[in-house]
Amino acid sequence: MKISIATSVYNQEKYIGTFLDAAVKIADEIIIVDHFSTDLTEEICMAYEQVKFFRKKAQSADIIRKWSIGLCTGDLNIFLDILDFNDDIAHREMMSLCSVSHSLKAARSVF
Repeated sequence: MKISIATSVYNQEKYIGTFLDAAVKIADEIIIVDHFSTDLTEEICMAYEQVKFFRKKAQSADIIRKWSIGLCTGDLNIFLDILDFNDDIAHREMMSLCSVSHSLKAARSVF
């Protein structure tokens, strides 16, 4: 089972590393939709093999979410807000998802 995670960013160099460190433990593919950041966001993202980096003019959250998910090629596609990783509870939930995703991959490989 291929898992894709998508997020939308603008000038998130302070948080993107923490987000990506968690996401790479779960996802086979990470879609980053950047709204033309002027900081080091792109450079940080490009250091991760699973990242696919796109630029798009900022629009409504709903439009960006749908567009981002449309770029995903996984069997399971998830949109996450990068700022959720500033919160310990959200980070623990992400790690729990990691455990579930590994179980799903293992189960699928059996069939």
